[in-house]
Amino acid sequence: MDTDNLILELVEKHIGSLDLHEEYVTVAELKSVKVNGISKSVDINTALISPRLFKKIKPPHVNPFVNTTGASYQEDWAYSPSFWLYLSASPGLKKAETLVVSWESANKTTLLPDQGFLKTFDLIPKFAGDQTLWHDLSRPIYDVVVNQPVSGYSFPERTEAYVKIRSEYFRDYLLMRKKSAVRILTIKTTVIIDDGVAALLNGNEYFVGESGQYEVRIRKPFDKDGSAYLEINGFQLLFDPTLKSDTNETGPVGHTWKGIEGIVDGWRARHEMFGKFIYVSDDVLGRFESDDDYEVYPDSGAVSYLGQWSITHCERVGRNAIRIEVKKLYESAPGEEIDYWNKFSIDPKEVKAGENISEKAKSLIRKYFLFGRILANLINRSNSYNYKASDIISLDEEQINYAGWTEFPDYKLVSNHVPARGFSRDHFLTRCKYLYQLLGENLKESKIRQVINDLGFPETELVGFKGLKLLELLIKYYQVAHESGLDIKNAQAEIVERVVERKDYFPLKDLNILAAIRNLGSHKGGDIKTKIQPLLNALGIEAGSISNNYGAATDLLYDRLTQLFADLNSWLGEI
Repeated sequence: MDTDNLILELVEKHIGSLDLHEEYVTVAELKSVKVNGISKSVDINTALISPRLFKKIKPPHVNPFVNTTGASYQEDWAYSPSFWLYLSASPGLKKAETLVVSWESANKTTLLPDQGFLKTFDLIPKFAGDQTLWHDLSRPIYDVVVNQPVSGYSFPERTEAYVKIRSEYFRDYLLMRKKSAVRILTIKTTVIIDDGVAALLNGNEYFVGESGQYEVRIRKPFDKDGSAYLEINGFQLLFDPTLKSDTNETGPVGHTWKGIEGIVDGWRARHEMFGKFIYVSDDVLGRFESDDDYEVYPDSGAVSYLGQWSITHCERVGRNAIRIEVKKLYESAPGEEIDYWNKFSIDPKEVKAGENISEKAKSLIRKYFLFGRILANLINRSNSYNYKASDIISLDEEQINYAGWTEFPDYKLVSNHVPARGFSRDHFLTRCKYLYQLLGENLKESKIRQVINDLGFPETELVGFKGLKLLELLIKYYQVAHESGLDIKNAQAEIVERVVERKDYFPLKDLNILAAIRNLGSHKGGDIKTKIQPLLNALGIEAGSISNNYGAATDLLYDRLTQLFADLNSWLGEI
């Protein structure tokens, strides 16, 4: 009988193989699971030891139970509670450091990551239901540690508790501490007495044996035939800092950037690449634009994160690219951020001519502000008011220019990047909503209505009119005056009469189309594809050529709206 092989087969069946390349390492676990209707209890913790002590661990001695002194009075007022795992009688293993502290109260057991580990990376907790998620906000990397801290016991089952750590943080901590990580485990279950178990029992009521890193205990119960109680105690090496890791043997350390010869790493970037630039697609901004923890600067393409790091020395180039100084990127950005930006590397030849969406947005808004100033001046002349632009448009241009455009929420929403590919109809509808928020919902309806009433428009002409329709009526008033030469103050009645008669002129046509598209996005019922086609056609966009990529359509919409206000400003300024 090959006892060693029989023991290892039993261990393999109930523990399984150890995968050291998973995203998370389970460093502690306490649970009961059902396997083919049979309950199995799992108790795991992790000890940190000197690498030279690993061979001295004895499987019959190990126990995942965490011992603790608790806090006690010290005459020198020192605070020195201790937690440890017992691995063997050898010095250094009697009180082995535990990566997860634990204690019991009533029928509850608590598992928590060691505070030294948490402080090393300055991890911050967030509570999510039964879990505590620990985040590294300096980078940021979320869910560095996933902890379900409490296990409850009700005979014969217990609920699950665990501590899982991202592999890269686990390895970095052990390398820094120069410690080996050893998983300590106890598995208890009931097994069918098959040929292997029967061979180990060899006609006896119980069996205790070792093979390598595992001890197996088998005991036949008094009241059940054909089954036996199984207990496996053992340990597994999770990480040894003295061994070369194959995780670093995947290739040269550094990045390949299109348009740059050779591998670029931190040393080369800082010492050999002063004044050199790389280009990335502005699609890189998508991840940051959707997360309020990041500050995106649309004009340059720069990004900063909560004062922890920033990627600056950027310049928007063409319609789709950001140019970055290589040296500054490697000096200021965390490694994983450089990895992320590298995924969007493009050759300078791939830069598309034209304005980027930030330039289009700012051009549109500036002409909108100018429109407000010109219109306020005309209202003051025709109605003897003392309006400012902010009386018509609820945006303070002076404050925006003073505080900076990044503090202007409506601008940020309409300056988010628009991919040349992959900008879906839903994205387009959302962008139309943001554009209408800016251009339509900022109109002060009560102020415009007051002007319309004072000009003498009949109430019958105003039925159902709100901000945009009232503004269009006012623009018609000034258009008639501009075409006819009638005085906007002294010929009000005649101008109003001509406006009422004129039913075929819509000076804010493109803005009305924007409102209609925005309404489609707000009311999802019906066939949106069919309803949006005539609206796109009215903007000069061939709906059949879009194929669910609305990037070019979005560019054209910005251009149309910008031209609308440019034309209005031109002839309104002549009155």
